[in-house]
Amino acid sequence: MKERTIPDGSRLHVRSIVCRAMDDMSRSVVLVTGVLFVYQDGVRNLRYLLPFVLLYFLAAALWESLYWYRFTYRVTDEDEISIRSGVLRRRHRTVPFGRIEHVRLLESPASRLFGVTGVHCETAGTRDKSEVKLRYVSPETASRLRKTLESSRLDRPHESRSDETRLYDLSARQLAAYSLLRIHYAPVIFAVGTVVSIAVLPFEATASLDALVVTSVRSALPAGFGLSKWGVLIVLAIIAGWVVGAARTAIRLYGFQLTRDDGTLYRRHGLLTRVEEEIPIDNVQIVRCSDNPLVRAFGQTELEIQTAGGSEIMPFDSKTTLVPLAPRADAEEIARLILPFDLDDAATIPKSARKRYVVRYLLVVVLALSATVFGRDYAAALASIPLAAYAIPMLMVPVAAHVRWSSISYTFGTDHLRICNGFWRRREYILPYRNVQRYTVSQTILQRRHDLSTLRIETAAFPLSIGASVPDMDTETAIGFGDRLRRHL
Repeated sequence: MKERTIPDGSRLHVRSIVCRAMDDMSRSVVLVTGVLFVYQDGVRNLRYLLPFVLLYFLAAALWESLYWYRFTYRVTDEDEISIRSGVLRRRHRTVPFGRIEHVRLLESPASRLFGVTGVHCETAGTRDKSEVKLRYVSPETASRLRKTLESSRLDRPHESRSDETRLYDLSARQLAAYSLLRIHYAPVIFAVGTVVSIAVLPFEATASLDALVVTSVRSALPAGFGLSKWGVLIVLAIIAGWVVGAARTAIRLYGFQLTRDDGTLYRRHGLLTRVEEEIPIDNVQIVRCSDNPLVRAFGQTELEIQTAGGSEIMPFDSKTTLVPLAPRADAEEIARLILPFDLDDAATIPKSARKRYVVRYLLVVVLALSATVFGRDYAAALASIPLAAYAIPMLMVPVAAHVRWSSISYTFGTDHLRICNGFWRRREYILPYRNVQRYTVSQTILQRRHDLSTLRIETAAFPLSIGASVPDMDTETAIGFGDRLRRHL
């Protein structure tokens, strides 16, 4: 059989052996360094680090040599890419070009040092895990393979690719603002957990360090701000996690560019690991603008998309960001280039839903007050809380209920549906009716009392998650969505 572009039985670049070994090693050195530091003698145990690194690198290089020898791939005239891999357990995968949703070119620090590139192909249903990984090949082979996949999907020859149109560039100021204003859940949770674990475990090397840090912080703050030892450590952990998260985001999105070539978007970014990703516009299922109160106060927003096979079941980094931070008008203009839409004024949910939120938040405050009253005899921390302090959240209940009610809206347009939900993390979904695969109208016992329902919309981008939903809609309007959808389809 005649092969296209890539010869039969092609192998990864021989330099991939060293690059893959270095990639594997980088994920283990940090862990071993931390264990050697906190265990008994502390810093003196770092003398064992260099021998460990050498032994680990040799073992990783040996394993990667076997992996390289047993890995072959080929591209056929049937528009398929076939891969044979596995050292102990052989695996043969054949992926048709039509299933491929994304093609990404990645250059890690090690691969950039040795002049090779990784090719990752993601298929529908595997948005968070690449189905095809070629780590690593020469830059020429990577570019040639990407053009082969692109020309097959778009049904055009290699030479017909037009000049790319630049849609967005992330400036240094925007990068700094996005990194600092973003809420970094993962690193903050990890930092707090690490600090608590180290402080609880009886390591001699950390006991004196904890005391030194706490004493230094208390002396630097006026009256120590009344923080206990745990208060100081947790506050420092939150700050450290936020700084680490901001630094990671800045490194990951450095030099961010978004361009378009006919029906394909190209996203390039990264300081240490350089990423170039190809996104066919036809695969886009949903467009989402999201922000938090800080970002919203400056009139900025973030533009994201999800394609067929995407998922929000993963809590972090499960979406594709097209515009990290931009004025809302600019983000909407780019969104219209992807999914042309024209929407009327938004409709809000019934005012009876606001009454539900008042009752809900009052119950939360009453439960907290009851726990404080009955727990004062058992916990000194609860005894120190004055009961009059609960007057403040009581007074804020109507305000919170109104904010929650006003943050939910929807629009049934001519060809598109718009859903807006959330205050602390506001998300505005825009999706064509043609992409709706399933919709569900549900009603809880409390909703039934006010004749309210929740409308949930699912597309191919939401196979495992809750999808885009409108809570507390009027039941008649929610049920009528099915008739509207049938008219458009």
